[in-house]
Amino acid sequence: MDIQGGGHPTWVCPTHPPVRGGRNALLPTSWPLPPLGWRDGYGPETASGQLPFEGRLPVYLRRVQNGSLHHYVLRESFLQGDCWRHRDLIDIGFDPSSWIVYPGGNGFYFEPLLHERLDEMGAVYDEEQLEEAFFPFLAPHLQRVLHQFSRRAPSRARPPKAPSREEQIQRMHQFDKRRVHYLRCGRMDMGNLDAGPLKFLSILVDKSRDEVEHTIEGMERALRPHETRNYLYAALHLDLYFAGSLLRHHPLALDPEKVDQFFIDELCALNDDRAFFRGVDRDDSNHLHEYLKRYAILYFDAPAAARMEFGDFSRFFRNRRQSPSPVPSRTLSTDEALARFDLTRREFENMTQEDLARLYRRKAKDAHPDCGGRHDDFLDLTDAYEALRHRM
Repeated sequence: MDIQGGGHPTWVCPTHPPVRGGRNALLPTSWPLPPLGWRDGYGPETASGQLPFEGRLPVYLRRVQNGSLHHYVLRESFLQGDCWRHRDLIDIGFDPSSWIVYPGGNGFYFEPLLHERLDEMGAVYDEEQLEEAFFPFLAPHLQRVLHQFSRRAPSRARPPKAPSREEQIQRMHQFDKRRVHYLRCGRMDMGNLDAGPLKFLSILVDKSRDEVEHTIEGMERALRPHETRNYLYAALHLDLYFAGSLLRHHPLALDPEKVDQFFIDELCALNDDRAFFRGVDRDDSNHLHEYLKRYAILYFDAPAAARMEFGDFSRFFRNRRQSPSPVPSRTLSTDEALARFDLTRREFENMTQEDLARLYRRKAKDAHPDCGGRHDDFLDLTDAYEALRHRM
């Protein structure tokens, strides 16, 4: 037993030096031991640092980013008091598939070295749990074979002192609840989630913050590119900033600059929220945590096709409210359209589409009926914007 910085107990392995990469990636030289949280003390059988069976939970394979590179770590969650934490079991390396052996046909098994390392860490597990963790890295034909069978998630052995499922669900962070709700239902207007049934949140019970993020990341892979901004708008509850607007649940119809700023504000507030990072040891809270960096990337790297221009939405909304046979908009000449924006041809030729969109939004605020403008003037301005945008 050794004590490292921060006072966390660690067990130093005397026989296995650390080796990185591929199936030869062994355990690190030292790793944190779960504290005394599930029993009042360790019995003789746990003197080596192994927890009793009640302390074991299914393992999960976590992708860890290190600069421009990434590798995989086999982890598990454990209970410390009433707080869930996680610990590393094995550094799998850059290629988890190298730990899988194919003897022929539809058979496969894991390298014996993997079982040896898990046994040394005191992990109680079964083959089904390892299959769940390594499933994405199995050969495609084996994935198809296994997918044909009805498979449910491995049962989790709950520690005796763990809070009840209902208590854990009630204490879940709103960001977790709203993320899972959107990923399950796809609704922008969620209402009061605490007032309805919350069984859909059971997938986050008995999990550390790291495993919760791992679970939700897996669900987010089903999102299509054009859904990412709506997803984050709903998850961060940005509609509260537009409570007086009828379009508060339609972020594409709102001022994009305001939405972007509110997104940044809420993401920074979440980064400082200790309740969200409960059970996570943070060395630096002045920088955006890895759990949240991916959301900044998802939001601002959304493809241009996923960002409907305000004029496009205005025309779509207007046509929806018209009769089944709407009268098409009048085609304006270039000179007529330029006159609506007080532009000369030289100024127009030097503009980009982004410049034109900013000018349109600025004038639309004055021409919009909600701001004291006339309905016909707003529609004329939108028609002029469409005419110029398609001629750039």
